[in-house]
Amino acid sequence: MIIEAPPVTSTIWHYHGPRALRAIAEPLRSAGLLPAPFLGMEPTFLAEGFEGDDPGAHVAYADNRPTAYMPWVVRRAHFAVAVGPVVVLRPPSRQLRVFGCLAAEGQASPTFEMLLDCLREAPKWHVARLFELPAASELARCVDRLAVEGRSGYHVSIDEFKTWQVTLARDFESYLKEQFSRKTRYNLKREVRLLDEAAPGQVEVAIYTAPDRVSEFLRDVWTIGKLAYQWRLGLSRVAKIPRLADRLTELARRGQLRGYVLRVRGAPAAYCLATVRGTGLSYDDVGYDPRLAALHPGKVLLYRILEDLHATRVVDELEFGRGGAGYKILFANSSRRAINGSIYAPTGYGRMLRALVATADSAYRRLRPALRPVMPYVKRTFRGA
Repeated sequence: MIIEAPPVTSTIWHYHGPRALRAIAEPLRSAGLLPAPFLGMEPTFLAEGFEGDDPGAHVAYADNRPTAYMPWVVRRAHFAVAVGPVVVLRPPSRQLRVFGCLAAEGQASPTFEMLLDCLREAPKWHVARLFELPAASELARCVDRLAVEGRSGYHVSIDEFKTWQVTLARDFESYLKEQFSRKTRYNLKREVRLLDEAAPGQVEVAIYTAPDRVSEFLRDVWTIGKLAYQWRLGLSRVAKIPRLADRLTELARRGQLRGYVLRVRGAPAAYCLATVRGTGLSYDDVGYDPRLAALHPGKVLLYRILEDLHATRVVDELEFGRGGAGYKILFANSSRRAINGSIYAPTGYGRMLRALVATADSAYRRLRPALRPVMPYVKRTFRGA
């Protein structure tokens, strides 16, 4: 189904359904709005149902030419209500996932109007989600504007945080010298040597980029995942991705998959699932065999990944995303602010979801001082220490 009107300046068209999304791909490409910076924003990818069965998009036109594009999908999902890092409830919901907004260079984008139209015209939803928007981006400012405009009827929750990156240097040795002190460099290289010495000639890193090797990569990922504490805590992204093999195969076909597996004596010891997004490589999901924790397989794999990226120059930076994990702070040489936005529908169910989140957040603020002393023991238990 396509809802449209004769395009004039500042006209916004609403496209809904796989057929409509396939139809707009070429006009968007001709206008310079495609290829998108990551696969999740490509209309043909959304039309295949990888993100959900009810995709759509809003496109702004000026003088019959597309000037901005906002893709979205409505999907059934369990809404996670967490007390700190622990999910306590997963009520069913219909989630409106807005992937971002692309604007033609030199063209003003009616981003706020497109966002409002998206919220009003998308099929029935309970909560709209926007993830890791650069804090300085136009769409992030629009979400903030919606939060302060009470007349909209939507309740908006904004989570601002820091993301960490490694901006590639001239070469790997230059990065090491610029990033680390002499003592830290020595210790880091010593940890890499320790693993090599524990299994002489039997430590290797496999890199997966081809569609016909996705099944081999996933076999190693699942082998490690069954042992990794992140999976037991429900923190792994891989375990939650629908149609994972199909999605990774499509990413590989488009040259946007980069999977790494560290093997010791032929057995997988650590993995990293990464995807190319524009000029960066997103560090999407990682895990390691806790039985080898003393040999630091996760850190060794990250060291080898950075070595590979400096050698191949396939991207300009490695993007760790949010979170203050020690390895991110150790290796990162830059950071940026980003936001996650949640917009709750002005319906009874939408208000209930918002009330559950508010209650959980309040409980965590009260319990956090008491939980802080026991968290190291909890982490060690899950890591199998």
